[in-house]
Amino acid sequence: MDERAQELDERAQDLDAREAHVHERESRINTQAQRVEARAANLREREQRAEQREEVIRRWETELEDREEALAIRLAELDSHQGEASEIYEESELYDDSELYDQPYMYEDSNSDAVVDQLRSLDIANNTSSSRSTLHNAPHLTPQASTTEDHRQYVVRGSPVVNGVVDTWATAGNATLPYVNAVARRTTPRRRFIRAPANFFAIIRGARVGVFEAKWRDVEILVDTVPGAIFKGYGSRGAATLDYFIACDLRIVSIRQPTRGPGALGLPDTPQSIVPTQPTPNQIAETIASTSIPANAAWYAVFRGIRTGVFPFW
Repeated sequence: MDERAQELDERAQDLDAREAHVHERESRINTQAQRVEARAANLREREQRAEQREEVIRRWETELEDREEALAIRLAELDSHQGEASEIYEESELYDDSELYDQPYMYEDSNSDAVVDQLRSLDIANNTSSSRSTLHNAPHLTPQASTTEDHRQYVVRGSPVVNGVVDTWATAGNATLPYVNAVARRTTPRRRFIRAPANFFAIIRGARVGVFEAKWRDVEILVDTVPGAIFKGYGSRGAATLDYFIACDLRIVSIRQPTRGPGALGLPDTPQSIVPTQPTPNQIAETIASTSIPANAAWYAVFRGIRTGVFPFW
């Protein structure tokens, strides 16, 4: 009996020791779990603050770009007003009729003779009312205003066709693009659009193409450091899909690899395109027929390029 009592006492002591050890382990594990949870909460809070800061910086960058553009426009306006008086005199000296018809223009353009003939016809047409050609008009006397909705104005300089303020990019581009040293500066301020947050991105040229439902931070790796990347963010899936399918119809979609950065080392598994990256002609036609172009969409007129025309998407 004494031996059994001693054995039971030893077992009780052993169980007490084990119980104390278990309590100690449980306390240590609970403490570690609390630390891990606190660290996870701290990381989530830091991530949220980083996202908010990134959004603030992105808006700040957009505002700075708009201010830089506004300053450039303002400088162009000041330059045009400052040189207005001297330009009239300089143009009169530069475009004297006798020099105009006796000497060819020193421009590297195969259409120089045609331009001179056009100027002769303009001068002949105006001889009935004035002995001066249209080039002698004051810089603010613009050609006939366009009937389109393009109300932008440009200051043209160094062009043999027209100098001064002109209406529409079609006129300014026609007066400057074919001629060396001819420049056009836009003086009409750009309209500021309030952009809604983009939740869908159409990537036409990038490391991965298609339509992606994601935030910018998730798709940036697909276009960052990609040469000639073409992409745009939209607020709706329909507009993004229409943009991508039109690009597929025009056969301008292409995959290109990033040249540097994280994307050059490999792409993450997500995001993936939520629409077919190679849609069939029937899918393209059905999407174009059933999807309306957004009312506030910007339209682009292409005068020179792979395809010319008017397009609703960049």
